[in-house]
Amino acid sequence: MLHASRICLLLGFVLACSNTVTLRYSPGGETAKAGGPGLIYVRGFADVRKKGASDLGVVRGGFGNILKRIYTDRPVSAQVTDAFRAALSSRSLLAEPEDAEIALEGTVTKLDCNHFYRREAHTSVRVVLVDLASEKPIFARIYAADETSATLATGILSSTSRLAGMAERTLQKTIDQVLADPEFLSIATTTPGSIEPTGPTREPLRDRTTEDRLLELQRLLEGNLISPEEYEAKRQQILNDL
Repeated sequence: MLHASRICLLLGFVLACSNTVTLRYSPGGETAKAGGPGLIYVRGFADVRKKGASDLGVVRGGFGNILKRIYTDRPVSAQVTDAFRAALSSRSLLAEPEDAEIALEGTVTKLDCNHFYRREAHTSVRVVLVDLASEKPIFARIYAADETSATLATGILSSTSRLAGMAERTLQKTIDQVLADPEFLSIATTTPGSIEPTGPTREPLRDRTTEDRLLELQRLLEGNLISPEEYEAKRQQILNDL
């Protein structure tokens, strides 16, 4: 006779299912707004999370077994890039590539959600502004947001849409932090020319080699020059080199 715990694990395996979601940015809130012509082109974000490019979250059963999986319908890096473009556009900060003077790029270090005993979601991104005339970084900082909630609907009863919604909100909160940062706004609305690349309140600029490789890979995917399978295989290779 099967042990009770094995029966539960087998049941969890049978019931396991996956859900696909899109993460969107919705303008609003108390975020500071900037006027005037946009200077920023969003070049892209590299995903350095130690998980699949579209993995977002899981719902676990009482034994820690995975009952449900949540995936994004496109790579997380592309969704974060689009969210930043929407946010900058809503504040008249976005520029077309040919008109831009500053590039915004960075890395997604965390973007996930999970439900075990409670629902939780986390986002953390490193944002870099680059002077396009010199290709030198002029700003770099890490922003993050977290959200947790208790619920009686656990296990197979857990709502994946609510869990994904928490991840979406932490992404929005993180982006709103960026666009409410006075130092970011000062640089984002000023022609780069005389901006110094370092300052006492800025994060020290780091080696961008890995970021450059991941960003270039993301651009190849968005340009339909490589397949999603080739993208995922090369991305994992780059992450394994860290």
